[in-house]
Amino acid sequence: MFRPNGVIQLFPLMRIALMLVLGIIAGDAFSSFIPSTAWLVLFVLSLILFMLTRNRPLTASTAILMATGMMGGWLVTCQRADLNNCPVDEPLRYTAIVTDEPSLHGKVLQCRLLVLETNADQRCEPFAIRASILRDTLTGRWRTLAQGSTIVGQSVLNRRFHRSPSMRFRLDRWMAAHQLKATTFLHARAWQSTQLTPNQEARIPVWERLHLYLSNYRKRLIAQTWNKKMSSENRALLEAMVLGEKSKLSHAQREAYSIAGVSHILALSGLHLGIIYTVLSLTFSFLFRRVDSNSWTALGVQSLLTASIWGYVFLVGMPPGAVRSAVMLTIYSAVSLLQRDKMSVNALSLAALIMLIGNPMLLWDISFQLSFAAVLAIFVFHPPLQAFARRNEWPGIVTALWNFIGVSLAAQMGTAPLVMHYFGRFSTYFLFSNLLFIPLATALLYTSLLVILLQNLSIAQLGDVLLSLSDLLTTAMNHSATYLSSLPYASLECPSFNAAQTFLAYLLMGSLYILIYRSHRMLRSIRNLRKLSNT
Repeated sequence: MFRPNGVIQLFPLMRIALMLVLGIIAGDAFSSFIPSTAWLVLFVLSLILFMLTRNRPLTASTAILMATGMMGGWLVTCQRADLNNCPVDEPLRYTAIVTDEPSLHGKVLQCRLLVLETNADQRCEPFAIRASILRDTLTGRWRTLAQGSTIVGQSVLNRRFHRSPSMRFRLDRWMAAHQLKATTFLHARAWQSTQLTPNQEARIPVWERLHLYLSNYRKRLIAQTWNKKMSSENRALLEAMVLGEKSKLSHAQREAYSIAGVSHILALSGLHLGIIYTVLSLTFSFLFRRVDSNSWTALGVQSLLTASIWGYVFLVGMPPGAVRSAVMLTIYSAVSLLQRDKMSVNALSLAALIMLIGNPMLLWDISFQLSFAAVLAIFVFHPPLQAFARRNEWPGIVTALWNFIGVSLAAQMGTAPLVMHYFGRFSTYFLFSNLLFIPLATALLYTSLLVILLQNLSIAQLGDVLLSLSDLLTTAMNHSATYLSSLPYASLECPSFNAAQTFLAYLLMGSLYILIYRSHRMLRSIRNLRKLSNT
């Protein structure tokens, strides 16, 4: 019987995820030559081959991997065809609703519009576009636009994207990942506010309705929780870290955190959801065990935890890092009931499979790439560093500090080539910055969650005390980021890596890891042989 060998065979879902990624890349590269029907036929043929060779493990495994790759090609070509199905390069009159918070960019106001109907097709399938609206400084009508506003506009939709060869960021990739079909520019007099008719309201997709409702709830939560006595920078940091509202972060604030090497603090990801999961886990476990303590109690706790985590992810707008973390925490909750390995590369691979099947263009989203690269690097590089501390039998506090440094170092190794590719930057003080910021961010998240809870319970006095503490913590973080970013050589700026250099960087990193791992095993075997020969 065939028995697969090699480390990668220990992670079957990782092989499937890799084949899905390769299929998406191939489908995107050859979308002009290979139609979606061809990928679908190859996918079905691979499944048939699997069914016919189930008794031959090697052939069956190969067929499953081929089917996964073909499915990736089929999914991405279907999505590209759907994104291209949009009236462009001609004047178009349409009714649309603003689905996110408009943001200022120089002389224009940028926002996401959900087009519900056009003059060409009043029963068209609703689609999203990215709009730049010229600000009218005389009347100030642009100030009336907010999330949920409805407009009638007339403009030309565009799918031609110009970018400098030196820029690694591609607007077309970003738009595809966020399900945006086109861009448009609206003159100040090319739009007017309106009200939706009942028929138009009925055509808003359920997902968009939920998104708008949760976004409005998030705005109300922000308004009633954090008072205006806080500085604008402190409020912006709190809103970004706790509720994922990053539109109020200034460019200088974002740049300071990026140079300091802690920009991940601003993005909702595993750190934030892990803290929320811990708080909810302790709360639900305490409440349930006061009533009863059995296997049904554990099931109830894990079910409430999963529902709460996903409710929070929906509330903050489902950023890729938060979705990845929520999927992994859901897997963690499920397998914890079975007393199995709770967090592994397989869990990470399953999260990637779920997200890429749902939206294959997410593969080119920068947040998606950085999130998965960081977690995969932690899974790969942190265990050897952890084992090194155990072998040396260091004191508890030294071991804890070493493990913390190991996690930061592993995450930085995983994301450094991508950061060099997209931003051409390496933050030299990242270890010290993380040692300082992660405890501050943890304390800030705990106090902010308690503030929200106490505000809802109408315990105002204690809430005000914790709000003052939150203000102090945000002030400390903002000042620290500004100071660290101003230090000499805080960031090494260099030409960005191209795609080949980025791939070679990861290849070199993986090769060195395998070389060190095998050398260590060889030395350990030699030491064991010497011990046996001496005895």
